[in-house]
This record gives sequence, C-alpha cells and structure tokens, in this order.
Amino acid sequence: MKFLVLFACLSVANAYDRLIIDGVEASTGQHPDLVSLQRNGNHFCGGTLYDKRTVVTAAHCFYGNSGTFGLAVVAGENDLTLSNSANRRSYRVSRVIIHPDYRSSYHYVQGDDIAILKLSSDADLGTATIKAGDFEDAGVDIPPAGSSCKVAGWGAIDPSGRYAHTRKMIGGVSSITNNDCARVFNRVLGNTKQVCAGGGTTTNACRGDSGGPLYCTYNGKTRQVGIVSYGRVPCGQVGIPTVYTRVATYRRFIDQYSG
Repeated sequence: MKFLVLFACLSVANAYDRLIIDGVEASTGQHPDLVSLQRNGNHFCGGTLYDKRTVVTAAHCFYGNSGTFGLAVVAGENDLTLSNSANRRSYRVSRVIIHPDYRSSYHYVQGDDIAILKLSSDADLGTATIKAGDFEDAGVDIPPAGSSCKVAGWGAIDPSGRYAHTRKMIGGVSSITNNDCARVFNRVLGNTKQVCAGGGTTTNACRGDSGGPLYCTYNGKTRQVGIVSYGRVPCGQVGIPTVYTRVATYRRFIDQYSG
C-alpha cells in the first residue's frame, strides 16, 4: 500500500475557498504560535514557535533539501499575500536540525518525523499575533480516543492536494486510538512516537499542512500534542485519519536545541 506524506509543493489558486479540508478561516491572533515555512517566498510547510529562536516542524518537510538558502519563517499574519502587513514578521533560518533517527523515502515515513529550526534573530513574542506554543509535557499519556482536537495550517484547499490557499485555516478533528489508526494504514504505529486524529468527518489535514500543530483538549488543558506527519491523498476521506508525530516523546530532543 502506498502512502503519500503531506509535503508536496503546492500551487496557489484563488478559485478555491478552503485550506485545511472543510476547515474554517482563523481569526486574527488565533493560534499565534503557528508559522509558515517558506523557501524563496513560497509556503511549503507549517511549524510552531517553541521559543523566540526555535521552531518545531516535521523532518519530511526537508526531504531532499535541508539547506537554509532562501529559507524563512513567516509569523504573525493569517493571510500570506499581505507582505506589508503590520502583523507580519519574517525571520531567516540559520540551522535545520533533523532528528538523528529519522528515515524516509518520498512515499513513506518510518517515524521520528521531527525537525528543529533555529532562527537568525529573535521572534517578537510580545505581540498579540506572535507567541510561543504550549507543548505537551514529556511523560503525559496519549490523548484518549474522542478527545477534541484542532489542526491548523495553510495546506491544500482541495482533496487532490494540488492547490494551496493563502489564509490560515483551522479544522476540528477527534483523536483515535493508534490501533484503529494502524488498521487503516496496514502498519504498526508506536504509541510513544505517534498519535492519530481525524477521519470521522471530511475535515482533515492535507498537503502543505505538514509540520503544523495538532492541538488537543483533555484533562482540562489545550496543548499541542502532535506535528502533522502523513496521511492519504485524496485528503478529507471519511475513515482515513492523519498521523502526527507525538510531541511528548520528543521534548528532550526539542529542549536540547531550544533557547
């Protein structure tokens, strides 16, 4: 069975009005930790600010090109076409750190799908539209099935995954057990390394959302528990979830390069 990771290059098409499949447009300042990763001005993945110099994203976003030439992180603005927006900030990336155990081919992710970006200058975390994220702590149990979650990003606007939009979108999904998720993809998922959500409705992540956050609410708190890793195209199929890298497992790796 063939799996398509969610990092393919996208074309912008204004004929569509959706981004995350069947999502809603984010309001100003909503999820201010979410950033757009851009190469030569083109969005290709999402990420999350961990602190003023550190962004957490997916390793597969850098398949074939982990260099920093032309690489920037754009924060603070929901609409990526507003290059002169007062809220928009762009930061050069000085270093890309891929998890040492990450292995991948174009169509297959084996796990450890996480990367750290180091910014060349401090992100302005003092604004209402740019803030560091609230990440799941190490050692926390996996979210129980049925937890209320959200995925956010600038990914594909159509199920084929071909066309991107310019506005930040948010989609509500529910977490599912890794056993149920594994049956869909016909492979074993590690409970410590991955978490799954979506598939109950047509709302889901798609290409270009890779590296972005999965936020879940449980035990009275909302935190980022996952990083968009892979799914299946066409996107938004009922019964087909998205697989996320589990944040809690990699807090030590993140902290090693934070600050």
